[in-house]
Amino acid sequence: MNLRISDDGMTLTAEQREFCERRLRFALSRFTLRIEGIEAILTDTNGPRGGRDTLCCLRVRLRGEQEVLVRDIGESVESAMAGAADRAARTVARRLQRRTDQRRMTHPDVSLRK
Repeated sequence: MNLRISDDGMTLTAEQREFCERRLRFALSRFTLRIEGIEAILTDTNGPRGGRDTLCCLRVRLRGEQEVLVRDIGESVESAMAGAADRAARTVARRLQRRTDQRRMTHPDVSLRK
């Protein structure tokens, strides 16, 4: 799974980068074979004023599927990344489940036929 983390207008510490990578790998590890790559962009939306202003945008490229795009905002890099990673995991699971359901609808199990 190819993973790229970018910081737009802010500087991430080594610890923050490591946390982001660990969090993404943990949240999406069960889909490793289905994911081509993940791109994370972290942005400080209102500069040094503080508050809930760290935006995390994730782009998850699935094999043979459209991209999954999610975003979350938080008070810190860690909270924004955790929220976005959780949301991405739920969205990827839903997308892959729909794909499985559609395949079952178009190709019914032969063993059920009489």
